[in-house]
Amino acid sequence: LVFTSGGPVAASAAHILDLDDEKTLELSWMIRNAAFNEIACGRRRRSLLSLGSVVHLEHVHLLTFR
Repeated sequence: LVFTSGGPVAASAAHILDLDDEKTLELSWMIRNAAFNEIACGRRRRSLLSLGSVVHLEHVHLLTFR
């Protein structure tokens, strides 16, 4: 899956981490736009490998929050 907004990026991480709504909202304010999570999907579980990565953005001026 691919999302471009910080909200869905935070929501996908929160789902895997089993966070409640309040913690999910807190997390969403820390995620930058165009960030991505890496999620490993196995037969029995999913694991969060990285959270809110922006390594693909080369210029600091491209970093924005929600």
